[in-house]
Amino acid sequence: MKSPRDLLRHLTAPRTLSVLLWVMGLIDLVSALVPRLRPRLEVINDWGYVFAAHVAGVGTAIAGILLIVLARGVRRGLRSAWWASVLLLGATSVLHMIKDFDLAQALLSLALLALFITGRAQFAAKDSPRSAVKTLGVAVGAFVTAVLLGTALQTLFHHGQAVGTTLWHRVLNSVTGMVGLNDRVQYLSDAVAARWQVSLLMIGAAALLTVLAVALRPSDGPHPLRPEEETELRSLMARNKRPGSLDYFALRRDRCVVFSPSRTSAISFKVVGGVSLAGGDPIGDPGLFGEAIEAWLTQTREFGWLPGVLGASEAGARAYQKAGLEVLELGDEAVLDVTTFSLSGRAMKGVRNTVTKTRREGLTVDIRRVGDLSADDVAAVRTAADAWRDGPVERGFSMALGRFADPADRDCVLVRAFVDGHLCGVLHMVPWGTTGLSLDLMRRKPDAVNGTVETMVTELVEWCRGQGMTRISLNFAVFREAFERGDRLGAGPMQKLQYRTLMFISRFAQLASLYRSNAKYEPDWQPRYVCYERAGDLVEVAIAMLRAEAFLTPPSFGRRGAPKGDEPAAPTPAEASDVVHQ
Repeated sequence: MKSPRDLLRHLTAPRTLSVLLWVMGLIDLVSALVPRLRPRLEVINDWGYVFAAHVAGVGTAIAGILLIVLARGVRRGLRSAWWASVLLLGATSVLHMIKDFDLAQALLSLALLALFITGRAQFAAKDSPRSAVKTLGVAVGAFVTAVLLGTALQTLFHHGQAVGTTLWHRVLNSVTGMVGLNDRVQYLSDAVAARWQVSLLMIGAAALLTVLAVALRPSDGPHPLRPEEETELRSLMARNKRPGSLDYFALRRDRCVVFSPSRTSAISFKVVGGVSLAGGDPIGDPGLFGEAIEAWLTQTREFGWLPGVLGASEAGARAYQKAGLEVLELGDEAVLDVTTFSLSGRAMKGVRNTVTKTRREGLTVDIRRVGDLSADDVAAVRTAADAWRDGPVERGFSMALGRFADPADRDCVLVRAFVDGHLCGVLHMVPWGTTGLSLDLMRRKPDAVNGTVETMVTELVEWCRGQGMTRISLNFAVFREAFERGDRLGAGPMQKLQYRTLMFISRFAQLASLYRSNAKYEPDWQPRYVCYERAGDLVEVAIAMLRAEAFLTPPSFGRRGAPKGDEPAAPTPAEASDVVHQ
């Protein structure tokens, strides 16, 4: 059983207070909309402050909406959200009394206010400087817009205003009316004055809601990757004797990076919807992962972010688990062992026949380091890859570099397929230490011959052998074991149900075709994990992952970006292998 001190700490924790605040906001909103009890209404009429009670009712409704909006910032432990909640709770306790002598709700607001004051020390998260500047800009814009709107409405609907009311009076009235002080314009009746007071108060509330929504919106991180940080990350990778297959993707320039105090390890991450989403393992020697993880978790607490990890290896997941995170297996990464890979044998018959067929049809493959490409080669690949992308959105975060042929990426490898001198397929590979490659981009022409990708992969294996490389990381297959076990003879009811569910989802996300396109090469399967802090965070972390990988995106209105991610070219039924990461 919890002690009184533990119970009080639980009640004053940001997560608990956010729920209580959301409930209180809902109560305030409902109480403002429900008709007043007859005895209280009679007292209001007898005392003659109907106008004040009406305005207090509107203010209570607005306060309820604001409290609901503030709940998310409170959950993140933001000090700014704490201050706003304290002020609003104090105000609502007064508004409830003015509105209809609702002592019970006033006391409820004061009780919650007391909990907030008691838990003040747990609200230490701060907004980033970039968020403060953005909030200030939005506040100025919202204020100006509200004043212009209020002035325009008063000018258009000027009936009921006293003779001699000027434009300047209406401007001043818009400013003061947003806080409930409607004293700059004289009206011909109390009813008209009441309508304008409520209207201007609602305009002010809308402006305040806009500012709050922006102020409580999670910041995007300290700053994107800087050139000096990229240089330091490359130095860490060069010194690492046990590099990870996803390490190079830490060099995405839309990510942030946090280094351990000793600068011997680092974590690359991106803030998505209040989740600090790390991609892959920390950079550096696995024995030093703990320092970087602790620095990263400290930063998440400082800014009120939820920690999440996408695509950690088994070693990385153990390090994250040791630091207090929960671990969940997501799928497997397909890794080819260059030293043992062969097209011979019954298991590789399908790939072998497909490759033989493409060679008879005249398909040839060229493999070069990106640094050896001419400007014309680069332009041709960029143009083709953009044209072959299925849709305007570039997908990828954990296993995509986000750029092509940058001068800093000279060691990347480009595999090109040609038929009669015409480009029909490309693979872009990034370094995996000095002895391996990881797939970044896979594209093919929609009408390319079936087997284009298989031929490029098998030629890449031979090229790697000549370069002394030993491994190639291909795609990541989500829920691989579910696909593998659910399709076996004798699979149990739950395995079949899981399999059928994933097959249905695969109609939209290509999960099954991605698994099969990997499995045909008989790869070594390396498990990959997601990490999160609490079970209650898993949904929010999962949404952040989908957003980062661009599976959940806002409408693009037809815009197409430069080819930099790993959006799949539309696969033909005969060649489901032409699917890329994720």
